[in-house]
Amino acid sequence: MTKAEKPDAIITDLTMPNLDGVEMIKQIRSESETSHIPVVVYTAFGLELTESAMQAGASKGFCKPFDLDDMAQYIGALLDQSKSQ
Repeated sequence: MTKAEKPDAIITDLTMPNLDGVEMIKQIRSESETSHIPVVVYTAFGLELTESAMQAGASKGFCKPFDLDDMAQYIGALLDQSKSQ
């Protein structure tokens, strides 16, 4: 999907029914067409899972509950940064 849609960023929970979020990040980072896309993740399962996602290549991780304004501000800055490159 990321190859066809070409999103500016991906925002995802790490817990998904068919594909583990960390594995999804690894797949995104392994493809030259998608490796540059920022991935912002969130989870209710704490810092350990967030850190695993960051090691896999996530741009930022948030633990639930998180402040939606903080996430929106981070994503806005991330998109502004990518536009200026």
